[in-house]
Amino acid sequence: MRSGRPVRVPVPDLRPAPGYRPRWPAPSPPDGPAPHRYARRPGKLTPAQEAAIRSLAGAKSLRSLAADFGVGHETVRAVVRERPAAAAAPDG
Repeated sequence: MRSGRPVRVPVPDLRPAPGYRPRWPAPSPPDGPAPHRYARRPGKLTPAQEAAIRSLAGAKSLRSLAADFGVGHETVRAVVRERPAAAAAPDG
């Protein structure tokens, strides 16, 4: 009885009707500044510590520097990758 062509099967529309009210209210948009979890935390390192990390970065591993200064290795990586403040602001 099959002729080899696809058979279309009707499927009911299970979406809610336009007058549908959800059980819970929709979340309201946030008011004011971004939530705390997205805010940038202040740095734990002083500029002198950052300079020391940059000078030692070639001789020690990031993880050992992080342990010495009490921060995470990603913090040390960020310090090494960013330019010093004096070089970042060109005199003009």
